[in-house]
Amino acid sequence: MAHTLAAGHANRAFLHGHAYARREPEKTVLYQVFHRHLPSFERMWADADTGNCLPRHVTQELQQFLTCGILSHGFAQMHCEACHKRHLVAFSCKGRGFCPSCMGRRMNEGAANLVDHVLPERVPIRQWVLTLPYPLRYPLAFDPNHLRHVLRLFTDTVSAWYGRNHPESKTGSVTVIQRASSDLRLNPHFHTLFLDGVYLAPPKSEAMDATPTTPLFHPAPKPTQDDIERVVERARKRILRYLEKRGVITFAAPPADEASGDDEVNAVLGEGFGESDPAHSPSPSKAAKPDPAETEAMELEWSGEGESEDWHGPDCPVTITGFCSRFTYAPFAISYC
Repeated sequence: MAHTLAAGHANRAFLHGHAYARREPEKTVLYQVFHRHLPSFERMWADADTGNCLPRHVTQELQQFLTCGILSHGFAQMHCEACHKRHLVAFSCKGRGFCPSCMGRRMNEGAANLVDHVLPERVPIRQWVLTLPYPLRYPLAFDPNHLRHVLRLFTDTVSAWYGRNHPESKTGSVTVIQRASSDLRLNPHFHTLFLDGVYLAPPKSEAMDATPTTPLFHPAPKPTQDDIERVVERARKRILRYLEKRGVITFAAPPADEASGDDEVNAVLGEGFGESDPAHSPSPSKAAKPDPAETEAMELEWSGEGESEDWHGPDCPVTITGFCSRFTYAPFAISYC
């Protein structure tokens, strides 16, 4: 199937010396690996006895990746009004979880939308990144309700730190939930962009003169290491308290001879391990009191200099928002052996 369109932006591209070049995904290492091994990969994960296999949305995502940018799966014919040439532009798969081309486009569009329509101009932005302990990653990754509440507890804690000296103040944040680390291991973590300060109502004398009143932004001082430690400690206590009340984790002391490495993990997961599938939940009798290092392993990082004048610098919102919404892996770092 093909469509013929007039390239409305071709004139500007032609005048600036830009020329369209097809990206040729079939020549990339990632495409070649999947084209050769995807069928065997799906068979490897299929269990004929139980009928278990990869989820349908996973197989569809991987199969559609093999059609993205391939002319034989559909294209649009573009006519350039400047150079009078015709170009074939292959359709994309519009994937949301794996295709580097489609995810890169979503990353750029998402960052541009935040900067143009969401984040206020000339207001410093700071990025806060919360990483969860290993035993909590699996149950939270597969329970969006608990993950959403954990995120709320985290953002409320950081917001309270910003407003610690001004109870009536307001701040704002935007969060991108990343579900994997750079090595594709399951690792739900939060990239949160906070306005690096608070909004306060103007003094009464000014409020009477201005109608309607416009809140004034007050930048926050750069957080110290002690500030970070207090925030993560407060967030850790609130998150663990919430998960314990909901049965996602348990703190029960087992017999000494049962405290193996696996039991240490089961202790933190407890009865709520994958609540949607109780049959695979660890037995409460085997739950162990978790190692304090396990539950205190929440890591909080922050970045961004918070300089409103550096709107176009390395820590500008365009750069930070793009970093938050980037896709998990780097295709250029993949090699085929």
